Amino acid sequence: MSRLQTPYYLRFLFLHYVGGMFFFFLFRVILFAFHWPGIAHIAEYRTMIATSFLKGIQFDTVVMGYILALPVLLLVAQLFLGVKANLYAFVSMMIFSLMSLGFLICSIDIPYFNYTAARLTSVIFNWTVNTDMILSMIAEEKSYWGFACVFVFLISSYVIIMKMALRRLNTVPDLIVTNPRKLIYSICTFFLLFVALRGRVDSPIKISHSFFCYSPFYNQLGLNPVFSLMKSLAESQKINLMDEATAFKIVQETLHIHSDVALSSPIARRQEASGSANKVNVVMVIMESMSANKLGHFGNPDGLTPFLDSLALQAYCFENFYAAGRHTYNGIFSSLYAYPAILAEHPMSSPDVKQYTGLPFMLQKAGYETIFFTTHDPSFDNMGTFLSTNSFHQIISQNNYDKNKIQSAFGVPDHVMFQYAVDTLDQLAKTKVPFFAGFMTVSDHAPYIIPKRISFQPKNNDISKQIVEYADWSLRDFFDRCKQKEWFKHTLFIFVADHGCVMGDTHYDIPLSYHHIPLMMYSADSSILKPTSIKEFGSQIDIFPTVMDMLHIPFVNNTFGVDLLKEKRSYAFFSSDDKVGCIDDQYFYIYTIHGSEYLHRYRSGDTKNYLSEQSKRAADMKRYAFSMIKAAKVVMEKNQTGEEK
Repeated sequence: MSRLQTPYYLRFLFLHYVGGMFFFFLFRVILFAFHWPGIAHIAEYRTMIATSFLKGIQFDTVVMGYILALPVLLLVAQLFLGVKANLYAFVSMMIFSLMSLGFLICSIDIPYFNYTAARLTSVIFNWTVNTDMILSMIAEEKSYWGFACVFVFLISSYVIIMKMALRRLNTVPDLIVTNPRKLIYSICTFFLLFVALRGRVDSPIKISHSFFCYSPFYNQLGLNPVFSLMKSLAESQKINLMDEATAFKIVQETLHIHSDVALSSPIARRQEASGSANKVNVVMVIMESMSANKLGHFGNPDGLTPFLDSLALQAYCFENFYAAGRHTYNGIFSSLYAYPAILAEHPMSSPDVKQYTGLPFMLQKAGYETIFFTTHDPSFDNMGTFLSTNSFHQIISQNNYDKNKIQSAFGVPDHVMFQYAVDTLDQLAKTKVPFFAGFMTVSDHAPYIIPKRISFQPKNNDISKQIVEYADWSLRDFFDRCKQKEWFKHTLFIFVADHGCVMGDTHYDIPLSYHHIPLMMYSADSSILKPTSIKEFGSQIDIFPTVMDMLHIPFVNNTFGVDLLKEKRSYAFFSSDDKVGCIDDQYFYIYTIHGSEYLHRYRSGDTKNYLSEQSKRAADMKRYAFSMIKAAKVVMEKNQTGEEK
């Protein structure tokens, strides 16, 4: 009687499974190493670390299940159809190719997580139209080279080790099984594949199953980025936060919108001027990654922003102001056109560019010349096409500057853009036509390059702090140059960030440092504003109606913004790709599209979830944020964002 032996194809598949699991484990170890709590705190986090890695086995198994699904079908089929001489070589090449793609995703995920505190999702495809620029940026940022080396080393090691193991496996004789045994082995194989694809015994695994503690990092450590990326692609097609009728009812009540048969948009309302028109120039500087946490005014001890800190005492300084999204395109879109970010959607990338009635449109209609300055190629984020279609007469970009001053994929440094702009605005001012000038800075974005042969001297040694010092220095240089011009005293200056960045401890699933940003409005004319610290909650979408009121220009407000000088928001809300946040003076509500919900007392960094204890408050915050986002999506889809006749 022959000894029962596991068929070769099962040993072959199991070897690939173990090999893949081991290397996915290594990627998780590397990510963990970047966020190592230190030996002094290891005992405190021991249970969470162990749980994360155990959950990682489940998520990695699901990914391996999908990678091995087709090989399983092919190899089970060959049991009954006869062994093909080259089938195993073909299957191995298929698995190696899929694993290489998986390892590439894992390699990209580590720096992505370090930058965003979130695992990789479908949002990365929002930049596929700018592949050349993104690749150049990655090549120029030396810190990314290490991750490229990790990818090459691990994939090479994987292929070499697996080939050696497969050669040894080939020395073990196969078992020729009878037809009944073939059927039994096939059933067992498909059962194991079924279990692997589910990841759990009782129900298919979901991203929400990775959340088990108060720490956002350990909640996400167990995730496999291949799983999170593929899951986000599937879920982005079926997000429905709220039904349309309910959303508009809440929005109209919240924003005090009364139905007007003369206005076709359900959010449009007439805003009367509170005085005679004051057509001063308007300059809006959108600052790259300028989290409120970087400013000394908001408690940063490193002295990174002396100019912005001094300006905060001379301007309208909004203390509780939040970015609508977490990307530059969100910051530009929401600050200029007063529409919220809608989860991971890219509002400027659609080939069918919609018309919006934000600041550029209304000021252009009021007789302003409109111009926008950026440091880089205008095609990035579809910026040039979108802004040109939406009421900017001129787009000044990398194409306009001295080519010898281009330093990176993001074009020229901030101060070069600003110096060029001052001369340009001086020429516009001579026409006696008021102007609206928008700016998008970029230096405080990797790759960090400190320009040489300028008067700037950093005080910190860390390049990530030096670049913030430079960004602040370039703003002061711009401001001082403007001061020398006659038009300075007739100009309203607005300084706002596109979004923040991850800083300090990330207590919550949405890092508040990514959304809490500065907004400062300054004018040398005291009749326009007097220095004031404004505590009310606001968002980038509120800049438009607030400025229009300051200029005393009547308009139809077909946006989601409110005048922060006359109206109060119950909450500030924002999107963070696959999450929605809503905040008031005490609580921070977070919802993920995977179904998880949290309510935290954020002022003290409290990580306890108060969702059950404060269910009514959480429900109200949820309704507020959901209604705004849902209504905005519907208005945009129905193409009701344009001018009301």
